[in-house]
Amino acid sequence: MKKLINFVLVLALGAFLGYVFHNPIDTKIKAKLGAEKTEKLRAAAEEKLTDVGEKTIVVGKAAVEAGKEALDSAENK
Repeated sequence: MKKLINFVLVLALGAFLGYVFHNPIDTKIKAKLGAEKTEKLRAAAEEKLTDVGEKTIVVGKAAVEAGKEALDSAENK
């Protein structure tokens, strides 16, 4: 489970960094939508991905704790 959570976090981080910092994509989006709207979209994406990352960490920690409790209860039986 821990490997899966790490994989998802790395994948999300890679997608986020690729979207925000990749120049050809940024240039194409600015050409279609304009610079002002592109900056608004970038800010919104950064905010949402930050929220998703924080929630994923909370859920991951809860899952790890639940797994530990399940293992502890199985050992005590």
